[in-house]
Amino acid sequence: MKLHFAPVLRVAAIVAGTVLSSQSAFAGIDVTIEAAGVQSSQQANIITETFNSQATGVLNAPLVTSIGTYTATADSSIILSADQYGGANGTQYISVGSQAGGPGGSMVLSLNGPADYFGLWWSAVDSQNKLQLYSGGVGGTLLGTYTSADLPAFSAGYFGNPNPPADRNTGEPYAYVNFFGTAGTTFDTIVFSNSNATGFESDNHSIHSVPEPSALLMGGAASVIGLAVARRRRRDA
Repeated sequence: MKLHFAPVLRVAAIVAGTVLSSQSAFAGIDVTIEAAGVQSSQQANIITETFNSQATGVLNAPLVTSIGTYTATADSSIILSADQYGGANGTQYISVGSQAGGPGGSMVLSLNGPADYFGLWWSAVDSQNKLQLYSGGVGGTLLGTYTSADLPAFSAGYFGNPNPPADRNTGEPYAYVNFFGTAGTTFDTIVFSNSNATGFESDNHSIHSVPEPSALLMGGAASVIGLAVARRRRRDA
């Protein structure tokens, strides 16, 4: 089972199990939520940052990973060991907000290239969490802004940390959320924000990369050259 919803400024009713369609000033982003308890991406051909090999503590410098670089405002972001608020399958996770010891703030994930998919284990969802997708960097085109208010109503199965011990933080939902670019839409920047007093906890950040147009052209040229060489060899044989 997956629940589906649409980005901010797309005018549509939220209907569980249905991809919402509507007119929007922004390019299309479709969002789905995995079944309760699923804590990692179910997509193929993805790259995932689990944060398990990263040192715990506040991000005082850019964090370079296989999917991109995380840059945080001062005392806003921290990598933590699993607790009642986060950590997919009881592992390390990243958080933006009061857990870093500051007044909240934001963290920017600059991807290594354009992507048409991003997924995350969004844990302990609360009203101060905000996620934004951009194309062309933070100064580029905003494709969508998402908060807990934009999520569909969760069934009872989503509330509470699903990892043992049982019955932890039962007042907040935990879910794996997928963001898909539609009709050729891609993004290269993701911003996680949280005001003070709480945290935006998440884990298992996954992307599906899209080759740059220049790379596609080079690949096509290489294929043509390879085909020509093969034909010449057959003639000379």
